[in-house]
Amino acid sequence: MNLATKAKITVLFIEKLGLLIYTALAVGSLWYVSLSVTLGVIVGGAFALLNFRLLWTIVVRAFLDPENPRPLTLFLLVPKFLGITLVVFVVAKCGWFNIVGFFVGTLSLFGAIVLVGAGVRPKDDELDEQETTGDTESGIK
Repeated sequence: MNLATKAKITVLFIEKLGLLIYTALAVGSLWYVSLSVTLGVIVGGAFALLNFRLLWTIVVRAFLDPENPRPLTLFLLVPKFLGITLVVFVVAKCGWFNIVGFFVGTLSLFGAIVLVGAGVRPKDDELDEQETTGDTESGIK
């Protein structure tokens, strides 16, 4: 299995684990009986997952496409991070939902990254399935 395939499998596993944590946090936020907190968690988690997918797409285009690497694609990170800053600023200023809930939602993906870094890995049968099916969802062959 090459580096690109291992990276793709790891990133997809982080996304799945992040989605699981995100769902648990969103359901758990209902305990506070505050629509503002629940909306904050839901929007924050969705924002984190979307941001992670966008970052992965940029990295794949820049480095992991063996036939056509495009390092200049990394310049897309500048508007991406400016967009992140703008979204966080708007969320903080407008008060449409609870800012703490928003940041808790964004931490759902951080929790998944920490767990994978600590050694949580997908089962071997998932690895074999993705390797044999030639899953190219993220653009890697």
